[in-house]
Amino acid sequence: MYKTIPLELSIIIVSYRVRYFLEQCLFTVMRAAQGLQVEILVVDNDSGDDTVTVLQQKFPAARFLANTTNLGFAKANNQALAVAKGEYVLFLNPDTLLPPDALQKCLAYFKQHPEAGAMGVPMVDGRGIFLPESKRSLPSPWISFCKLSGLSVLFPRSTVFNRYALGFLSPYQDHSVEVLAGAFLLAQKKLLDQLNGFDENYFLYGEDIDLSYRIIRAGYQNHYYAGTAIIHFKGESSAGDQWKKLRHFYKAMAIFVSKHYPGGSGKVFNALLKTAIFFRGLLAAISAFCKPFILPVADAVWMILSLKTAAWLWVENIRDGKTFGVDAIPVLMILFAFSFITGGAAGGLYHPVQRFSRNILACMLGGIFVLAVYALLPESLRFSRGVVLMGTAAGACCVLLSRIVWDRKKRMPAADEKWLAVASEENYEAIRVLLQADSRDENLAGRVSVNEKQGNALCAFENLPGFVQQHKITHLVYCHDDTDWGKMLQQMSLLKKNKPCFLFYTKGSEALISSQVQYPGMPLVTHIAVFSLSDSYQQQLKRLLDIKLAFFSILLLPLHWVLHPFPLRFLRHAFSVLKGDKTWIGYAGTENLLPNIKPAILSSAGTVPVDGVPETAFQKTDKQYARHYEWWIDFRLFFRYYRKF
Repeated sequence: MYKTIPLELSIIIVSYRVRYFLEQCLFTVMRAAQGLQVEILVVDNDSGDDTVTVLQQKFPAARFLANTTNLGFAKANNQALAVAKGEYVLFLNPDTLLPPDALQKCLAYFKQHPEAGAMGVPMVDGRGIFLPESKRSLPSPWISFCKLSGLSVLFPRSTVFNRYALGFLSPYQDHSVEVLAGAFLLAQKKLLDQLNGFDENYFLYGEDIDLSYRIIRAGYQNHYYAGTAIIHFKGESSAGDQWKKLRHFYKAMAIFVSKHYPGGSGKVFNALLKTAIFFRGLLAAISAFCKPFILPVADAVWMILSLKTAAWLWVENIRDGKTFGVDAIPVLMILFAFSFITGGAAGGLYHPVQRFSRNILACMLGGIFVLAVYALLPESLRFSRGVVLMGTAAGACCVLLSRIVWDRKKRMPAADEKWLAVASEENYEAIRVLLQADSRDENLAGRVSVNEKQGNALCAFENLPGFVQQHKITHLVYCHDDTDWGKMLQQMSLLKKNKPCFLFYTKGSEALISSQVQYPGMPLVTHIAVFSLSDSYQQQLKRLLDIKLAFFSILLLPLHWVLHPFPLRFLRHAFSVLKGDKTWIGYAGTENLLPNIKPAILSSAGTVPVDGVPETAFQKTDKQYARHYEWWIDFRLFFRYYRKF
């Protein structure tokens, strides 16, 4: 008879709308599981996308359980735990990456410490920063109050104010702790069965605290093992409203208190929690209330200062120091500023997604509102049309300039990006192809060699920090198949002051992933390109601009007989655009995967689209045009190529 080899480890991953993170997580799990008897169970909590369909084909060794509703973290984990067969069980978040030796080291440590019921490891986020929730203590009234009130953040190493995250214990040493993080929690299967897994009353947050506490009460210890470390992007499945997350946290703490702190102490604990939640909620409400008014108030200040400056210059230089004789000028300037804000708001100046082209139109509309209000004033209050025009124009310029500065703080323009990849030649080519699909390959400076002859690499791995600083690299892609994990985390820590955006790739992946929470302006780079011209708003602006340019072209027909070499041909084009048969500027090729627009008279490169020319000759310019499209690009190109139409 054949002897069945027992399973050492069951790995349980609960996924919710993080397909590309889960993909790379599974790649690292498969690599780390080599040489071990492991089963992988993935529970999808109704992501509403093709996560299960695509990844089940890519990872046939994993077992996928697809739920039709979001059951929450605890219940979904228990669903997989019920069918798990391993001696040990690892609860793992899908937005994590494991080093190749993580599972081997953790199982070896576990077997050497029979007193350990569960264990966790150090976690770092997508920027290489240590996550303090890797090791925690049980919540008490005081500890919870310090956490919710923010005292633990103000005093991170205090034994009094930051016992929640045990900030006074070294993250680089092994410790016996009270609470382990559910993002990576390795436990004995027999103990989990004895405790009936997670408490399913918890939906989000708190279930790992509850399980850790019950493990201790069962007579075991929770160990924090510093011999390896993982990357946890943190919050990718639960990114969203902070107030909603705060309510989830309070509900979890309330369940924990009512369950484990009965009687009078529980009432005191609940009262303190409610107090802390109230003040945190009050601060969140004040912040949410004030946030929408920050930009309008700043714009009003710019407009009032510009109008005051224009009035002073006019009086000093045009009127030789003679005032206008209107006492209500300060009030009128406030009225003009309010009118500008109203018109700007109607034009989209305060739209959540800032676009420079939209802001120009909004400022123009705001200026029209100011002039309209001035025209409606009684004659006795119209102090100077020149001051209003000059002040409004200057104020609008200040508003636009402030938006540029504000936007640069939040997001690096694509033209200023500099990418570098730490990868082998084979994986570097795969990274380049992904960037090419996203029209970012022109920003890719080159490759950093890893454990090999330098070849065509720009620098060696050990020289990377200096190279990043010298060449102002903004995006650094690590292929963690090729990179020593410890050295990679060490480098990320050293590069924090340069603040590059860290992205990660593994062989076979369809995306470059980075923390969407910590880098909110950085979209996932996938094999599916994202085009600005796919936006219906941009297509409407394009059509509106086409109509305006065609209308004025027909209206100014006599000028074309002087300025244009073929005025009749230009006129035919204007009529075809006005009818909607064509667009002034568009694609040179016939790429089917690009957003659909009307046939173009000229391409963005100034060439006439010709049938029969291979698509590949125009793919790059057409993709760049579709990806970065804004109406002012067509406006600029129309005048540049005017004589070619």
